Amino acid sequence: MDNNQRDNRYRKQGIIGTILFHALLILFLCLAAMTTTPPEEEALILDYGAGGGSAGSSGSPAPAQSAPAESEPAPSQPAASAPAEPVAKADGETKDTQDFEEAAALREAKRKAEAEEIARKAAEEKANAEAKAKAEAEAKAKAAADAKAAAEAMGFLVVTKSGYEADDIIGTVAAKSDALLYDSYIYTGDRDSLQLISSHTKVLLAKNKGNVLFDEKLFFSEYGVNASQFVDVKALMGDSSDNIP
Repeated sequence: MDNNQRDNRYRKQGIIGTILFHALLILFLCLAAMTTTPPEEEALILDYGAGGGSAGSSGSPAPAQSAPAESEPAPSQPAASAPAEPVAKADGETKDTQDFEEAAALREAKRKAEAEEIARKAAEEKANAEAKAKAEAEAKAKAAADAKAAAEAMGFLVVTKSGYEADDIIGTVAAKSDALLYDSYIYTGDRDSLQLISSHTKVLLAKNKGNVLFDEKLFFSEYGVNASQFVDVKALMGDSSDNIP
């Protein structure tokens, strides 16, 4: 058993020694490769040495014969077509700029067209509204003229005044007639005229189910106040037709 152990130990030592030997050999080869002079530099050194030996008698070293080799252009120098990539890049940037300018021009044209369309529609709506208002005013004026002609033909006195509504004229005539103790009858469909009721003024109110003649007694029985207080009633009740909330 001692001999076997000794043999195994020697065998392991031999393997370790072989591995170390190969490792040192590889290290030596690597160092040799790193310190080996390149062929080009070796040629330059040899040429310089040869020139120096022949020129030793003259006292000045001869120029190196390998100088033309240094001035020779390397075959890997870029050719005239090398800037193709920058040119292509510049062309791409120019195209991008043109595309951006075209897109901006299209957006501006679209915005201008939309603004013009909005302005055109607004002008058209304004013109239509003005034409409609003019037509309605002409229709009202014609209707008023026809009503006046019909009333005069039936023997009624027609009273008008520019800038005043019919309610204003009716109220003025009723007040003057009441002051002169003349009996007056107002035929209307507007309940606002009920405030004009007095001992000499009565209102014939037109309704869907027929006409109702309001005097002081009927007015009080329906509203519980006198006709002169009807303004207060309207203020409390409100009237959307007269913009009273």
